[in-house]
Amino acid sequence: MNRFFLKCSFLVLNLLLLYSCGIKSDVKPLPKPEYTMLRIGETVYIIPSSNEVIPEGFQRKGSYFLRKEPMHFCFKVKHTKGKEELSCVQEAPTDKITGSVKVLEESVVVTLDREGFYKVYPYNGEIVPKVITDIRGNRLEFKRKYRTYRVAITKVLDGAETYPLVVEVPAKEPPKPQKPEGLKLIVKGGNLYIYWWSKEEEVRFVVYRNGELITPVPTVQNLFVDKLPKRRTLYEVRAVNEFGVESEPAVVVYSP
Repeated sequence: MNRFFLKCSFLVLNLLLLYSCGIKSDVKPLPKPEYTMLRIGETVYIIPSSNEVIPEGFQRKGSYFLRKEPMHFCFKVKHTKGKEELSCVQEAPTDKITGSVKVLEESVVVTLDREGFYKVYPYNGEIVPKVITDIRGNRLEFKRKYRTYRVAITKVLDGAETYPLVVEVPAKEPPKPQKPEGLKLIVKGGNLYIYWWSKEEEVRFVVYRNGELITPVPTVQNLFVDKLPKRRTLYEVRAVNEFGVESEPAVVVYSP
């Protein structure tokens, strides 16, 4: 009986000890810095998976970091809530891309001197490290738009990319908007009210009086108020699209 009582007491004490100390959970490992690294010519880009990843010695540019250094170098990358690691990058390739550019009515064709694996990036004075497209071969074609834009072409060599070949794609001639319709005049209280309407939504309007522009800033209104002229006056109203192209004029004449 005493032996049974001792065993039960020992078991209860152990249970109380476990309860008072609590049960420890597994310790989660510290997060590692996750990122993509690109070597394009002399520039190295670090594109982090989150804002908590920071490379040492790099300049922040929006959602990515960059550093210009053509030679081989190593650097630290840390996760602000986790681990730090050492990363190294190879020196910049010395190869250069050459080729010819032909401007067609609807596109620009680039024929490179050598075949290979090429990537295309947006370019606004410097590369934006977001690939537009990639190809294997030596021919690329870019559609002309209503605004001029530039792209940077690189060739992939052993994990790095060459200095870019920058190509400008000139704008094609944008279409004219339709001219305003229903142009009318109303005289009221010493003022002349000119009004009209348009089938197009994404346009503004300019008004000319006897050939002189009197609305230097295009208006979204379809009404213009002028002081009542004392002599015969010709008014022209033109629609203006987002590219600054004016339509043919709608014309109305006021005669006192």
